[in-house]
Amino acid sequence: MIDRGHNEDAAVVRNLELLETVAEFLGVHSSALKAAISYKTKFVKKELCTVFLDPNGASDNRGDLAKTFYSLLFAWLNEHTNRPCAMTASPSISLMHRISRPFSSNLCNASSSTRYSWPPS
Repeated sequence: MIDRGHNEDAAVVRNLELLETVAEFLGVHSSALKAAISYKTKFVKKELCTVFLDPNGASDNRGDLAKTFYSLLFAWLNEHTNRPCAMTASPSISLMHRISRPFSSNLCNASSSTRYSWPPS
């Protein structure tokens, strides 16, 4: 049965120049980025199946990819922001402690007996 209310065509990248720019920023080939957005590959039982996505599916896939990038970016920022404090102070002083006390400029040199609470009072 075919649902006539939906577009039956596979998604197509309309702006190849933008695709190439984004792929260059991400450090991947434009064809790999195009495939990541336009196709969905899953294991079905013991076989690998690839589905050509319609424009709505490709849009959902693009959104999932963006969420993954933001998640990875936050994890990287959190790790690299906490690294200097881990070397000089108690491991309990982390990014969340810095956020809770944004005007305390000397958090990395705080003594290990200092405790911070959330939310700030």
